[in-house]
Order: sequence, then C-alpha cells, then structure tokens
Amino acid sequence: FPVVLFGSHYWAGLLRWLRSRVLQEGKISDGDMDLILLTDDPREAAAAVISAYDSQVHASDRREDGHGS
Repeated sequence: FPVVLFGSHYWAGLLRWLRSRVLQEGKISDGDMDLILLTDDPREAAAAVISAYDSQVHASDRREDGHGS
C-alpha cells in the first residue's frame, strides 16, 4: 500500500533525508522509496489509494480462486 505524503513543501525535507541518509546507508531500498507518493493534487492522492486498494482486492480474489500464490 502506498504512503501518500500530501504537501510537497511540507514533506520535501523528509524525502531529502530519506534519500541522502537512510537510503544511502542501506537501511531502506529503492523499492521502499517507490512506495512513497509525494503530491499536491488531491485527485492523484485519491487515485493512488484507490489503485492500491483495487490491486489488493484483485490479488485476494485470485488467491481465493486458487490462481495466485
């Protein structure tokens, strides 16, 4: 599920720190950073949450049907 950070000005410092310190020290991966969405657009934030939800529901349906792992 994505981490949605709303307000690029507010969260910019955190993301800089995550990239320059935490990621560089190997405490998180590029894939972890890919889970973060920084946006100022409410529609984009909502779309990301809905998309993640839909993906989870479909994955759950596939597992219940025996088609997923």
